[in-house]
Amino acid sequence: MGCVGCLSWNFSALVSCCSPTDVDDAVTSDDIRMIDSSPSEVLGRSEVLEKVRSTGAYLIFAQDKYRADREIVSVAVKQNWEALEYADGELQGDKEIVQDAINQNGWALEFASEEIRADMDMASVAIAKHWRALEYASEEIREDMKIVLSAIEQNGGALEFASSVLKASKRVVTAAVKVNGESLQYADERLKGDKEIVLAAVEQNWEALQYASKQLRKDKSLVLAAIKQDGGAITYASKELRHDKQVALVAVTESGEALQKVGRKLRSDKDVVKAAIIQSGNALRFASKRIRNSREVVLAGVKQNGDILQHATKRIQADRHVVLAAVKQNGNVLQYAAQHLKGDKEIVLAAVKNCPEALKFAMHSLKQDRDCMKAASL
Repeated sequence: MGCVGCLSWNFSALVSCCSPTDVDDAVTSDDIRMIDSSPSEVLGRSEVLEKVRSTGAYLIFAQDKYRADREIVSVAVKQNWEALEYADGELQGDKEIVQDAINQNGWALEFASEEIRADMDMASVAIAKHWRALEYASEEIREDMKIVLSAIEQNGGALEFASSVLKASKRVVTAAVKVNGESLQYADERLKGDKEIVLAAVEQNWEALQYASKQLRKDKSLVLAAIKQDGGAITYASKELRHDKQVALVAVTESGEALQKVGRKLRSDKDVVKAAIIQSGNALRFASKRIRNSREVVLAGVKQNGDILQHATKRIQADRHVVLAAVKQNGNVLQYAAQHLKGDKEIVLAAVKNCPEALKFAMHSLKQDRDCMKAASL
């Protein structure tokens, strides 16, 4: 896509996203003349006005005198609010022009003068249009609870731009985390230790647990609330709770691969590992070597998830009883069986009956076997 297309949406990226050749290819010779230093080559006012009337983005190419021309800037901004960034500083303080930009996108407040950023009415309109405008409002406005709450209603992340006073307000922070749990990260440290607020945040988004106080990450009921949404939340639990078998079981039952984050001893616990590998066969790779070498655990797992076989030890992959159970559940895991078992007709037939394509993993002699070929519908 050419740069002119980019400009109509975000022309500030022109210089950074295009090489000189790209720019030449993207814009016309008239556009280049707009920034030429030679007076005879520079476009006249009427020509510049016509340019910005169709594409406000062309203000970026205009000479300083045209960026300070109220009519030209007004026309440019009405066509594309982002043109306000390239207006003369005095015109960035023109309420009518800024209002035209804000009416399109509240984010335009970023390019307004300090005086307008401090104007309660202008800032309120901008923030109502786009919560991110709060970032560019004056400190006094960012201390206004009503305005900040209006931004938070759009996106809880607006809390980041609230004043320090409002970041310490339970009402404001609660409103923010209910919209976006992860906005807890912007709250005053004291409120990160408020269980009611943290629970609301976690219920909205389990990842908010990482921003809770150290003390609350030891709270079992709070941690369980997060883990029930996603077992991976155990990552943010205290060391004590990562070694708690009840907590670990809830985590791996929800997400088998959470096994990698539970306490080391629990990765050798048969109950915990069984629950994990049933949920996700890949979880076996996080179990201790002793468990991966446990016939009892792997056999129980492959009956429900044959994929587990790939993470078992070589000894288990050579266990005929385990392999047979695995291929009955998923024929393709024949590829992980010990080589001699790939020549076991009973095992190969069981695998092929489950998945005809598994025949390609059998020993060559069985690939030509009439019974195996028949089972594979060949």
